[in-house]
Amino acid sequence: MDMSNSLPPLSNDCFPNQLMHGERPAQESVGMRHPVEAMQKKSLINSEARTLESASVMFGMNMPSRMIMERNLLSTFHRLPGAGPSSLLGLETVMGMDDTIEAADYMNRTMGLTGLPFNAAASGVVEH
Repeated sequence: MDMSNSLPPLSNDCFPNQLMHGERPAQESVGMRHPVEAMQKKSLINSEARTLESASVMFGMNMPSRMIMERNLLSTFHRLPGAGPSSLLGLETVMGMDDTIEAADYMNRTMGLTGLPFNAAASGVVEH
């Protein structure tokens, strides 16, 4: 039997073997994300940067510094140990996020306010 014209055997890397290696996470199999998803994830940070910049233009350089100091102070207040996770209600009130009811409010999920850059060096808005 002449094997010169036959196809080479498939390597194990061509098709994922789910029985041997298990299922891959969905994050790996999707590949690139949609650009709108990246914009939505950055929307809170971008809106805060715009708010600080407009406060700087309207009220001077002291106002964004004061807003950042208030937010830094309110982001450090947490509940007592054992009382559950902190809701950061004071921070939400200062940022104006307490007026709207979102999915995280009634589905008992965290809002993700911890990822905001409250200091002036991280935001890049105050240094003009």
